[in-house]
Amino acid sequence: MLLVITGLGKVAALIPMSALAAILIVLGIGIVDWRSIRHINKAPRSDVMVMSVVLFMTVFIDLISAVLIGMALASVLFVKKITDAQLSDFGTLDTISELGHLGQKLPADLLAETYVYTFDGPIFFGETKNLDKTKNVDNARIFILNFEHAHFIDQSCCYYLEDLVQSFRKDGKLVLILGLTEDLRKRLNKMECFAVLNEEFHVARWTAVIEKLESSMPAGSTK
Repeated sequence: MLLVITGLGKVAALIPMSALAAILIVLGIGIVDWRSIRHINKAPRSDVMVMSVVLFMTVFIDLISAVLIGMALASVLFVKKITDAQLSDFGTLDTISELGHLGQKLPADLLAETYVYTFDGPIFFGETKNLDKTKNVDNARIFILNFEHAHFIDQSCCYYLEDLVQSFRKDGKLVLILGLTEDLRKRLNKMECFAVLNEEFHVARWTAVIEKLESSMPAGSTK
């Protein structure tokens, strides 16, 4: 095509438009994934919507605009799916499988009052919707934010976490930060999320979590 455009334009101009139209029709038929047409009633509505918009714009406007709008629409819908997906996990300390026998060192009431929020993958703005559930726990005395499986955090979620941690500590709750990577530290520091970065509440592994919890127990507490 580059050779035709740059050096053979005069020759290409001699090709009848009807012949070029026939070539485009054959290409158009060949490029269609007919399985998607057969299964259109079973496909996700978002995929069908993108396909319909692109088809309409290709026929009634032009191909370039259809491709651009289709890519933009597909990207927006993909972001929505990612934000709606609940990749994180939230529950009491006695439900955490990583603890193993370590959990037996703590009293049952402490396990029930300690909640763990585990991030999984990149932490985007959609995570704030899932984090809201932590505010509705009445019996929580301790929160553990587990970053062991997280490797990225965006600005909006960083600010939300900062406010959330500050509000919990203001209410007298202990908030521990588990497994924060060096990359996340640098990013949080750049955005001045100092409540999350407070080294006093950082723990590297679950054994350190147990030690922190044991030290927070009132004197004379029993299992």
